[in-house]
Amino acid sequence: SYEEYVTAPFPNGKLEPSWRPFQLAFILQCIPSFVEENSSDIDLVDLLYFPTGGGKTEAYLAISAFLIFWRRITFSEQYGGVNIIIRYTLRLLSAQQFERATKLILACEFIRQHQTDLGNEKISIGFWIGNATIPNSIERAKERYTTLIKRLNNSKKTINPFQLTNCQWCNTKIISKIKLTDTTYSVGHRINSHLQSYCLNPQCNYNETKGGFPIVLIDDDIYHKPPTVLFGTVDKFAALAWKGEATTLFNYKDNRKPELIIQDELHLLNGPLGSLVGLFENVILSLCTTENQKPKIIASTATVKNVEAQIQGLYGRIARIF
Repeated sequence: SYEEYVTAPFPNGKLEPSWRPFQLAFILQCIPSFVEENSSDIDLVDLLYFPTGGGKTEAYLAISAFLIFWRRITFSEQYGGVNIIIRYTLRLLSAQQFERATKLILACEFIRQHQTDLGNEKISIGFWIGNATIPNSIERAKERYTTLIKRLNNSKKTINPFQLTNCQWCNTKIISKIKLTDTTYSVGHRINSHLQSYCLNPQCNYNETKGGFPIVLIDDDIYHKPPTVLFGTVDKFAALAWKGEATTLFNYKDNRKPELIIQDELHLLNGPLGSLVGLFENVILSLCTTENQKPKIIASTATVKNVEAQIQGLYGRIARIF
């Protein structure tokens, strides 16, 4: 029975992780938007309404994993570039949720490494956020990295500017082993630096000998090779107005456009912020749309006050509340 399943213990006595019924139902509700050609569901904004701490994040992360694998199996020559855009309103909240999303991406990449039909390119995640949180350029990253190492060597307190405090795969505590190497970019044949991070555990699947984390933290690297999941804050998308390099996020080689936009904490997009985001949203949706492709929008919220009007104002679409 379901009751017996959710209480089935591991050998060490801990409860076995299991899905909650509403999560499974929401996942199944959203799948037709991706796998059914010309599905009318893709024009709906699926809004997941559940109290804080109820498991909304796990539900839409599961949908993200499904889409990543489905896209690689179905479009074996066009799966690259950004698949999913996940956005948050607050930088502190995005930093916390980034760790949870990273766990998923590391698991997906581990699966890819042991399968033959999921492509040769890594499944990756990029943290696209303001310069006050993470250095946005390689030059700035070098400066912050040098300062970090000096303070650590002198046993001084320091702030980690790279958002990696422990490995999300083996939980090894790390400050960040950042390696800045010279790599040749295919565009213009320029020699540029690339920032790569590694787990310090020699037994970890993401240590230096195995290539490190599939995590992209610097804007320059994100534009050069867009990650599978682009994770950031709503305000960062204002950079599209003056960063020509950011077009690769929506038009990377011959790959498909981003297919899923996830907006967490939708209720925070109200007032002047909501009005501003709504203006940018028209541009983002246009960049993700072709004759044969249109992005799916999923949102989550802990309140549904005036949500139909809010979604209509933000996206010009009808809300389907779950």
